[in-house]
Amino acid sequence: MWLLMVALAVLALRWLEIGPFAHLSWWWVGAVFGLAFLWFEYFERMLGLEGKRAMDEQDAARKRRIAQALERDRKGPGPRG
Repeated sequence: MWLLMVALAVLALRWLEIGPFAHLSWWWVGAVFGLAFLWFEYFERMLGLEGKRAMDEQDAARKRRIAQALERDRKGPGPRG
């Protein structure tokens, strides 16, 4: 994600012609976006980061469900109608 933010920052700086980025070639801007594409499409999958993130989200959801169930059990049965 940080690489995408860097790419967007370089794009904005080049577009607004700020500082040394004013004379930077558009090819360099495209190269940074190309690196971000490669990261998300290939390297993240090869390193297993995509699956790890999904497993972490599932684990957090499981812990929330357990905490909610324990809280309901501590309160006791609700009013009967």
